[in-house]
Order: sequence, then C-alpha cells, then structure tokens
Amino acid sequence: MKVGRLFPGRVVVFCLLLAGSTASGCFSLTREGYRSWWAERFAPATLAEEHLTLEFDETGVRVFASFLFRNERQGVMLCQFPGRGYPVKHGLAGVPAMIPETPGQMTVHVSHGESLNIGSPALHALPLRPVDSPAGDTLEFLVECTNLMTRVDIRYHNRWHRLADGRQVFVYILTSGALWRGPIGSLAVTERGRRAHGVERIWPTDIPRTRLEPDFDLVYERRFPASDERERE
Repeated sequence: MKVGRLFPGRVVVFCLLLAGSTASGCFSLTREGYRSWWAERFAPATLAEEHLTLEFDETGVRVFASFLFRNERQGVMLCQFPGRGYPVKHGLAGVPAMIPETPGQMTVHVSHGESLNIGSPALHALPLRPVDSPAGDTLEFLVECTNLMTRVDIRYHNRWHRLADGRQVFVYILTSGALWRGPIGSLAVTERGRRAHGVERIWPTDIPRTRLEPDFDLVYERRFPASDERERE
C-alpha cells in the first residue's frame, strides 16, 4: 500500500524535480528514490505494524491485511493499493513482472484512537476509487490522520493467475511498504491452507519480521493436482 500526502503546491515542485532539473539548488532522483525521499520527509505516519493473513483454496486467495500507523502530524493520506500492471519485485524466471489483475471484492475499514493496537477493530468503512494508469492500476482511498494512532483493515479475494505451463501464481506487494516514513516496525505473515492446497511460497525464502524496508514482494505458486487436471479435461 502506497501513500501520498495531500500537499497540492509541493507536489508540483516535486514533479519538476523528477524531470531532472540541474538548475542551482535542484537535483534529480530515480523514480523510487524520489518516492522514498518524499515519503521520509512528508508522509504523515510511520507503519508501526503490519499483520497479513493469507487463506489459500482452489479458487484463489483471501487476503486479510491489517495496518497500524503512528501519526506524526495531522493530515490526510491518499493511499493507493496496487492493482493490474503494478510492477512486482522478485528474482524468478517465468513469473510475471507485473500484477496480472486488480484484486476483487475489496473492503477497507479504519479506526482512530490514542491507544489502538493491531488487534483493535477497524469500524468505519471507506469508499474506494479505481484508478487506471500505464504505470499500474490502483485502488485509492483517503485516510484522515486525526489522532495518535490509525488502524486500517483491508480485505479482498484474489483469483489464481494461471501461467502457460499450468502453474498458478499469486502475488502480494510488500515493496510499497518501504515508501512510508521509516521502516515497518514489525511484520507478521500467516499462511493458511498452503499444504492442503499444494501451495508453496517461491519468493522470498525467508521473511524478515522487524525493522523492515522491503525490497521484495511475496510470490506463491500452486500446481494442479492430478485430480484437478482430470476434472479440467
């Protein structure tokens, strides 16, 4: 999940810097470097905790993602959840380099408070706006930072994407978490139904759990059992 702080005047200035101006006092940055530099200075929150639960079955993956933010200033966050065409970071051959489709049936809920934790309920539903872009589609929503802590819950279902060789894959984007202010305080990933449904995490081998600035995304693979193949014929 990416973040953008609503600073209309400053956004214009940053876009000009992206063009690589060499005028006095200006400098150029790569796209990812620009995002990180901007987020470190102007993102209104740090991502204190992220809990991710993935439930696998034959049809796809149900995703339950919970985020706990520590707000450093009051404001509004424009959050963008990656969709179709968004780049995926891994080191695998034969696996798509972009998300094949936008998540379906997504819901977003939020709560604010002084002493929230990752287990606190997120009570208020937020509207989603799909945005098509050549750089990757996103689902956008606004989160107000009006208290010390903000809890965001995201729920959706993602169908398996079948490759030409018969394998099925699912991707969850973690790299966007590196664009918040500072590292992710802690990350917990729970995987349910992997063994029962023949699912393997093929990237990465190990997932760091604390002080994480992810430079990788999660990639899962499911191979059809022989019984599934017979049913499809």
